[in-house]
Amino acid sequence: MILIQEVIRDVVERVSEKLRVDINFQCGDAIYVKDQLQILSSAPNADRLKYPLFLLYMPIQEDKTDAKFYSKVSLRILIATLSEKGFSYEQRLEYSFQNILHPIYETFIEELKNDNRFIHEYFNHIPHTYVDNYQY
Repeated sequence: MILIQEVIRDVVERVSEKLRVDINFQCGDAIYVKDQLQILSSAPNADRLKYPLFLLYMPIQEDKTDAKFYSKVSLRILIATLSEKGFSYEQRLEYSFQNILHPIYETFIEELKNDNRFIHEYFNHIPHTYVDNYQY
């Protein structure tokens, strides 16, 4: 059986290797991930273990009604990093988004397109909704 969370984990590992940054991949519901992050908090250098965070929300609903595909899925993903409460919009844009989050997002999309386990019906475009949240 193909597990979508394992496929996404593989893609995130390639992103991590390409960008030479350790990405904390987590999958689960909000309570489970909160608990996992609290466990990591007790480790030395905890922030480096927790962030950047790539979260694949669970459960994942798979549509298995089309015989042409193993399944069709819509995924809910969050990519997060640490920020400073006192950062201005400009500081957060530069430090968090331009230097960390955007490269992870862009590389993830490219790696997803290149993964032969996915069939894209939209001519090498992955339709999705994207939001940058500049709040602390």
